[in-house]
Amino acid sequence: MDRYSSLIESLNLNIDSSFNGDTIQATFHYKSNRGFFHLKGGNFSLLLLKNIHKDFVRIISGQPELDNRLLSKISDFLSNIEKNSDELIKITFYVKDEEFYITDIKSDDYEEKKIDPFEIPYPLTKVEYNLFKEGSEKNLYSKTIFDTFFPDNLTYLTNSIIKNLPDIFNPLFIYSNFKTYSPSLKTIFNRPYFNLNNIEIWSTTLGIDSFYYNLNFAQHLYLKENYRKIKKPDMTLLNLDFNEFLDIVKEIKETTDRFDEVFLLGNELNNFLSLYIMAVEMLNLYLMQYFLDLLIITDNLDLTLKMTYQTRKNSILNDNTLSIYQFFDINAESKTIHLPGAELKEITEHTKHLPKLKKLIHEKKIVNILQQIHHLLDIRDELFINSQKLLQKMKSSIDNLADELIKNMQIKQKEDIYFLELDEIKQIKENNFYGNIAFNLYFRKAQLSRFRIQQTPTEIYEKDIDSVEEISKNIYEKARSSNRFKALTFFYKENLSDVAILNKPSLFHIDDFKNKDALIAQNIPIFSLIMEFCTLHEKTVFTGIKMPDILLKDKKLILKNGEVLIEQ
Repeated sequence: MDRYSSLIESLNLNIDSSFNGDTIQATFHYKSNRGFFHLKGGNFSLLLLKNIHKDFVRIISGQPELDNRLLSKISDFLSNIEKNSDELIKITFYVKDEEFYITDIKSDDYEEKKIDPFEIPYPLTKVEYNLFKEGSEKNLYSKTIFDTFFPDNLTYLTNSIIKNLPDIFNPLFIYSNFKTYSPSLKTIFNRPYFNLNNIEIWSTTLGIDSFYYNLNFAQHLYLKENYRKIKKPDMTLLNLDFNEFLDIVKEIKETTDRFDEVFLLGNELNNFLSLYIMAVEMLNLYLMQYFLDLLIITDNLDLTLKMTYQTRKNSILNDNTLSIYQFFDINAESKTIHLPGAELKEITEHTKHLPKLKKLIHEKKIVNILQQIHHLLDIRDELFINSQKLLQKMKSSIDNLADELIKNMQIKQKEDIYFLELDEIKQIKENNFYGNIAFNLYFRKAQLSRFRIQQTPTEIYEKDIDSVEEISKNIYEKARSSNRFKALTFFYKENLSDVAILNKPSLFHIDDFKNKDALIAQNIPIFSLIMEFCTLHEKTVFTGIKMPDILLKDKKLILKNGEVLIEQ
């Protein structure tokens, strides 16, 4: 214990290393999750939610003879030690007359362990479950639209930027006199959700029902529908001007070039991000128009995708090297990925699969449609590469700010800045912040750790947010009882054996699936980079299965066209 003598002395801790009675062992995490204190006694195991003094005890096993008042004091005792320790430790102690006596302190060289879904009942407090209920109870939200570019839980810094833009997806449609619902974007436990009420009104107004949205962003819902006819959108209802769209893309790239710390903290950031989202929306609307035109002709999803991607000559995904970030979050990890080459095909190699009459009537139109789609995909690639450049500049600006705050002894380490909100950083920099920085950081680090293990459903109504634990568990238990899962399948082949199961379908994880026969994910958008890669290499894809990384991992699977089975 000599190693920790300075810590013991500074906190005036009681030490009794000769005690041989009943003790409690405390670790400052549970299976590497730092949102809890884990207490183990002779006949019990329990968790204390850090920095919480109501609804803060979660029993893992047994029944401790410790009341909540004493457990609250133990939590404060452990918090004081953790805040002042430079390393992760574990302690053994006993309680006498409500005083704590430490019998042992040692370094905690723990191994990373995964917490199973619902292993911790209600990892958040009642207050936290209610914290995110705001707005109309009829709002229905979905998270699948963000699966390919946001992490499960955003940092507080990124989350604060998003919270300042709740209606970021609405301006384009307001401009076209469409009805919109607020908020268009909502974070629940720092997890981004999109307001589906807007999708419903926009799809209905354009005359295309839910077909395109479900096919692109909610493939589990697409499987439930029986779409008999593909409808073309009435694009005249949108006040879109392609030249204006190109001007917006140009302005975005120019603004990114001059992005710096001053811009990040200034008044232009919100307008710039709104403009970026508007460009992405316009791009997707144009792509939707031409993709549906092509799909109506082919009446075949695989053939439409092959025509779209295998005839494209300027793809950034064919025999290339890219530096990309794992997610669009300011502290996201980056790396360089290597993309193998794929053989391109002429349009005629695909049109030959059409019935002769259809080929004669539509071949020229198909060529024109593909020219438009390829031009739009080039712009998509420009916006994607620019987004990586923007993220790098944002990270660089944040790093500079973190260095400044460390120099001024306002934070201890660089990662601390990601647990501050953008407005708080501005206030701290200007000496106008009157909160307790150290307390906020300690609380948020623990809270975000607990947010990360809170299961949430793919779709949820505003009115049900405080019941997210029960809803998620019911969905999970129902799915877990099944060994047969319906799937939307692309590029199916026989005798598939080596499969990758993805939680977040992203090219960042290309090494996990590029040599696999197939991959399984909940959702892969039609115009995502990963769908283009899979199409180029005709890699079999199964989507539309909820929680595949939880339900199918380490299981022996039978892969069929349209379904995935767990072998019994």
